[in-house]
Amino acid sequence: MGWLEILGLIFLGVLLIAAYFGFKFYRWIKRSADQFNEMAIVQMVLPPINFEIHSAPEANWTQQARLLRDQQWLRDSGFTHEGDFDTIMGQAEALISLWGHADLAICCAIYECRVYLEDQDDFHTVYASELFQTYADGSSLAVSNSADAGTLPRPQKDRLVIEESESLGALHQVLVQQAPNGVPVKALGNVVNAFQNFVEEYNAWLWEEAQLRDPTVAALLEKVGVELSEDLLQRLLEEARCEKSEWLSRKILRRLSERANMTAANWEQIRERMVVVHQKMTADEIINSFYELLGEVCEKDEERIDAIAELEHIACPVTLFSTRLTQLKAANRIKLVAKMEVPVLSYVYMPKTI
Repeated sequence: MGWLEILGLIFLGVLLIAAYFGFKFYRWIKRSADQFNEMAIVQMVLPPINFEIHSAPEANWTQQARLLRDQQWLRDSGFTHEGDFDTIMGQAEALISLWGHADLAICCAIYECRVYLEDQDDFHTVYASELFQTYADGSSLAVSNSADAGTLPRPQKDRLVIEESESLGALHQVLVQQAPNGVPVKALGNVVNAFQNFVEEYNAWLWEEAQLRDPTVAALLEKVGVELSEDLLQRLLEEARCEKSEWLSRKILRRLSERANMTAANWEQIRERMVVVHQKMTADEIINSFYELLGEVCEKDEERIDAIAELEHIACPVTLFSTRLTQLKAANRIKLVAKMEVPVLSYVYMPKTI
């Protein structure tokens, strides 16, 4: 089995916690381990910080009868269908049906994950459902019928309950019983954005040093032949820092989309042209933002932009960018779209149309 197929053995749940299908996963990784360095192996085992989903037709689902049964229960219970999506990891496809109940502030995600197993010349399919709710104190509760949902560590504030029943009604009953007493629920808002943020926040937490040093993660990596040395850990943390910076930019644009008074189609047309400059950026990322916005610049502007790399300390990346921008001849080619303070201080720019 190739590495693309191995990647497909990771099942994407609401917290994107890896669910590994038995010893074969580890056996296949060990068999192919000589093709990749330790860094690549860890990146393939742990879920990515940046989680992208795309609209997908419901007809792609193979377990239609079960999907229709669950959808009927959701409609009868007052849930609203927020859309059908998919995400790709290697040669695996995870289909996601998202539902929300505004009054109860509950999100429901139904999954079907398929991966082609080359040695069996067949597809392996997993179907699972999860309900989750977030609360005003920042905590959350998820109820899942995926037995593998608890493979990796999780924040203490985010509880997971495994309920073996295939019935969404049973999952909902457990959610109601396990909900914290006296703690208000947090409104769902945009369900799709809330879902993506929830997944990515967990993944970002998982890539922090404390979690990477967790015995559970160490044991998992040991099964695939990786010893988490100090050197490897530091390289993983630097990779995570870069991924988190990109994640913050995506999160900022999602928040901006909720404020934008335009159709989804119009938003998509301009979103790709937007560039986020935020408070967690490095010198190289600030420089790249200039060139992403400006493209070709004169020699003098290029010198001013590239000089950012020589700064020993950047107190405020956002201020540095805006100040340096005023010094450029090409400054009139960029317009400021928005200023954001959550999740971090950031400015959103885009090139002016000519």
